[in-house]
Amino acid sequence: MCGIGGWKLKNAPNAQFVATLAYGILDRGYESWGYFDGQNIHKNVGPITKGIRATDMLSPCGFIHTRHSTTGKVNKANSHPFAIGDLVGAHNGMIYNHADLNKEHKRSLPVDSMHIFQHIVESKPLTDLEGYGAIEFFRNGQWFVGACNHGDLEVAKLKNDAGLVWASTKDAIEAAIFQGGYELETYYTIEDGHVYRIELDCLYETEQVFNLAKHIAPITFPAFDGKPYGSFSNNWFGSAKYRQENWYKDTNTKIEDRDLPASFLDSVTMDHVYDECEFCNEIAKLMEYQDSMICEECAQHLGIEFKPSEFEDEEREDYAN
Repeated sequence: MCGIGGWKLKNAPNAQFVATLAYGILDRGYESWGYFDGQNIHKNVGPITKGIRATDMLSPCGFIHTRHSTTGKVNKANSHPFAIGDLVGAHNGMIYNHADLNKEHKRSLPVDSMHIFQHIVESKPLTDLEGYGAIEFFRNGQWFVGACNHGDLEVAKLKNDAGLVWASTKDAIEAAIFQGGYELETYYTIEDGHVYRIELDCLYETEQVFNLAKHIAPITFPAFDGKPYGSFSNNWFGSAKYRQENWYKDTNTKIEDRDLPASFLDSVTMDHVYDECEFCNEIAKLMEYQDSMICEECAQHLGIEFKPSEFEDEEREDYAN
């Protein structure tokens, strides 16, 4: 499960707005992140809060993505959003028949989500894609969102014609609105299978449809310890509180009154090894321990001092590509 979030505003937002929206979808994907500002794509491995400053994401229009992978290696190239043809897009969800699509359409796409945008660019109907989710994409100078088969997508209009905000959850939107100094006017009803164009004044339905075929049969993935995807998803969200502070859900306290999220407003660089802990399988900063790579929490459980390993130049290049 991944997270999406974006905005189209009359004026550039403040850093508190962007930081809060990013934290609001952080628990949906720690493996990599992406940000598109209407001109350039910025993305890398690791959680978004470790790879970019909120102050570097202050475009009046933009969207972000946090990835928890289902297909495709965790690397920079496989991080959302993707530039495909004249389109830049990100997806929160899954395409189950990824391998079949590559074979049928003679593609070699490494990430299942790419098929959605490749189909749109090639004007192919999406009904041969089996899956679900929500999408955000930019094409021909315009911003679009859509959801299919109960994909997680909420879109809100701000008061005083300040613009529109969207994200995977209302929690993320409402906290960002408060921290950004905006006021909520209304939420839009998102119809399943529709694609909408985002404008400052309203959400407009388009002729493009997002009609993925439903997948009925249960699917298991070895990477998820053989558990059905639905079961894994429940475990993922159920344990999120151990990986992320829930401060962003409190819309009564300004971000500057809390120490933890304020760190996202400062410069953070990828100076250390950041990958999956071999003990608890969480994405985190790691250290070497008896031929394994472990995170700080596991080091504490073992009673050893945590000294994060640093990238060698060659490792850094391999990790980023």
